[in-house]
Amino acid sequence: MVLTELKKALQEAAAILAVMLGMTFYIQSGINNPYVPAMILEIFLILYASYAGWSLLDREHQENAMEYLLTLPVSRIRLFFIKVNPRLLAALIILAIYNYLYRHFSFPAYMEPSLMAIVFPSFFLAGLSLSITIRSFIAAFFINLLTVGGLILLQIYKNNTVESTAVSTACMLTAFSAVIFFFLFRRIDIRSAGKFNIKFITALLLFLLIISGFMWFKKSETWWGYYITDKGDILRSSCPNQHSQLLQIGLPKPDGSANITTTNFKGSLYTLLEQDKRLLVQVRERRDHYCRAQRITAIDKTDLSQKTILEFAEGWDLNHNQSGVNGFLIDGIYYNLTGNLETKQYKIIKLPLDPKGSAPTETQIQGNLQTTRYFSLAHMTTQPIQYFIWLEHNLYRVDDSGEAEKMPGKIRTMTAWKNHMVTFDDAGMTIYNLIPTPQVLLHRKGKMRMVRRHAEGEVSRYVILKAESGFTLLDLETLSFLPLSLKSSPYYYSWEGDRITILWAQGDNYLQGMMNPDTGEIKKVKMLNVDLKGLRLVNSFPNGAIIHNDKDYVMMPFDKIPKKKKKK
Repeated sequence: MVLTELKKALQEAAAILAVMLGMTFYIQSGINNPYVPAMILEIFLILYASYAGWSLLDREHQENAMEYLLTLPVSRIRLFFIKVNPRLLAALIILAIYNYLYRHFSFPAYMEPSLMAIVFPSFFLAGLSLSITIRSFIAAFFINLLTVGGLILLQIYKNNTVESTAVSTACMLTAFSAVIFFFLFRRIDIRSAGKFNIKFITALLLFLLIISGFMWFKKSETWWGYYITDKGDILRSSCPNQHSQLLQIGLPKPDGSANITTTNFKGSLYTLLEQDKRLLVQVRERRDHYCRAQRITAIDKTDLSQKTILEFAEGWDLNHNQSGVNGFLIDGIYYNLTGNLETKQYKIIKLPLDPKGSAPTETQIQGNLQTTRYFSLAHMTTQPIQYFIWLEHNLYRVDDSGEAEKMPGKIRTMTAWKNHMVTFDDAGMTIYNLIPTPQVLLHRKGKMRMVRRHAEGEVSRYVILKAESGFTLLDLETLSFLPLSLKSSPYYYSWEGDRITILWAQGDNYLQGMMNPDTGEIKKVKMLNVDLKGLRLVNSFPNGAIIHNDKDYVMMPFDKIPKKKKKK
């Protein structure tokens, strides 16, 4: 019986393996947007995990052999594991192969291996728990999906929890239904599905009700919107608790403990701009379970006093995807884009940051613009004044009078530097000269993409792009191309002065290197974080990184990132 179950489970796993290898080959073929097939592959794996668990008694249901199954001279516990173990083994083999392919080929993924290692077995166990109750796999899968989704939304809606944390928590709670199923499988007559379902569904609903109530009333301690200053101090914010903290890190105390001075601020603060003597931040407060911008404030870095620069009118909001470079400071005037989703309007705000405290001005944007929650002022020029605003995948040019004109293509990524801009869409890459109006200088068709960057907006002189022929460094000032000998795609890169800082993610290891932009030569490669027990790098700034330790997000300078302890 064990061999029969194992043979069936391995046959199903072999079919899934063939599909997985085919998808991997397609992702690695140099397509322009590998994230879509990567996401499809992840969904396919979750479907398989759910089916492998749900099909525990599928054969008996189809052949009406449930009565015969229970007459076998084996205990219920042994019968349970005879049915479960082969399927679990096949599922774990598929998961292990997927993790190997992910690490070996470094293809993109929405769920990192650590998160997939939770989601995959959780859907297996959740599917197993419905193997008697639900006779249709599609129905069982959607019930699992709705349960997990409901728990995720409850956490995000109530506590503004980080998505990956919410997903892992919801999956683990849903997987607990398999424990309920196991205890009832031992004691209840499974030949009568109705009798079993009454006990199982009652216990499951009671469990979900208790868990949902606990989540609803639990106070969240999740911090978000981290920013590391030039001095290495950390600004972090919490929308659920409506406050922020500035952690000023001094020299260690004599006993070796951390010397941190904490200053609390009201509201959720996201950094817009850092100057020598002050931080320009937007203060967001929770309204209708959503954090909205209330005002822009300048924080004096010496005495930490605050000065309000601009109060937002009702309904208007500011881009808050991350702390860091957000907006432009030109000749003492700060420029940024605000939007009102209710009235479908956008406008450019202009805030003088001079000591006199001159009044802010604004330019209302005219035209038929896309309405989206994700908008930003991607770039601007001064002679003549032009604003380039990014609304989802649409890029618009706005002149000084506010007239907007959509630029061609569905732009997925872009970078600008002074009077030049490069955009990437499904057709390829386009380089523009922006003065006096955008004109195409170069267009290359083919599958190419820009390597992603973090926490620095869309402005950079240098761009690393990936094409079928390999990696290339594009200098947007000289419009020159330099082939690079990179073995894998960088996780993050940042240009500062005469060097480009590059980070690679190799499995759970992170490497930092310094590149000479004139020659492409990489020097000073060092390991950043190789502690495999709970720590992972989630975002980087030019002078620091955000580390997640499964309970909280912390941000620290590169020279303070924990190293893996050497074995004695």
